[in-house]
Amino acid sequence: QQLHPLEWIVIVAVLIAAFFRLWNFTNTLEFLGDQGRDAIIVADIFKKGDPVLIGPVTSTGNMYLGPLYYYFMAPFLWLTYPNPIGPAYAVAILSIVTTAFIYVLGKDLVGKKAAAIATVLAATSSVFTNFSRFSWNPNPAPLFGLLFLWFLAKTQRGQPKYWIGVTVCIAVLAQLH
Repeated sequence: QQLHPLEWIVIVAVLIAAFFRLWNFTNTLEFLGDQGRDAIIVADIFKKGDPVLIGPVTSTGNMYLGPLYYYFMAPFLWLTYPNPIGPAYAVAILSIVTTAFIYVLGKDLVGKKAAAIATVLAATSSVFTNFSRFSWNPNPAPLFGLLFLWFLAKTQRGQPKYWIGVTVCIAVLAQLH
């Protein structure tokens, strides 16, 4: 089966997204105090067997997020430990997957042409690229926000089993910044 020209554009866009997100990664990685704090906490999960029940404190005082992002980080930090770059790679890969999902899910929501345009814009967006090049709690939110909208649209089309997906996405998004 021959690929539609729009699908070729999407494939090229995802490859461009991968290049922008991974090129010269270790030399341009942003690593600040929050990332260091999170890496120390996550390292204690697998080094000391110290499970975490609350997540990072928010920037608005004594509010804490859920621990989901720490557990997302754990296998990637374990792979690169003691170098804390693993979670940043995970965020970059998640951003590439999100770029592909924009087309896959978008064609169901808005059609192939609009989904392809959105994919190209996401692949080449400097903001989307910059936020995908460091480990930060809100960075997985675009993927789960997109999945949330897609699952919600499915429920509105009379497919109630997708309420499970809506619920999972709300639970995940509530734990991100």
